[in-house]
Amino acid sequence: MTFAASVALFSVGGLWLDEQFSTRPWLLLLGIFSGLFGGTIHMLHHLAPGTLPFGPKKPPKDPPTDTR
Repeated sequence: MTFAASVALFSVGGLWLDEQFSTRPWLLLLGIFSGLFGGTIHMLHHLAPGTLPFGPKKPPKDPPTDTR
């Protein structure tokens, strides 16, 4: 649902900007691709955490203690 919403909102935004600046269809296409990219990043972040090279860092594990 979030993926579809991001594509739809960016598409509508691109269409509106195209009407404002008379650049049809370029900003619509930019909006569609931006929505696809953002939706994909969001989906990957939630479905497969840790696969993206950015985001919150995991805290380092404590080194093993030597008990001699």
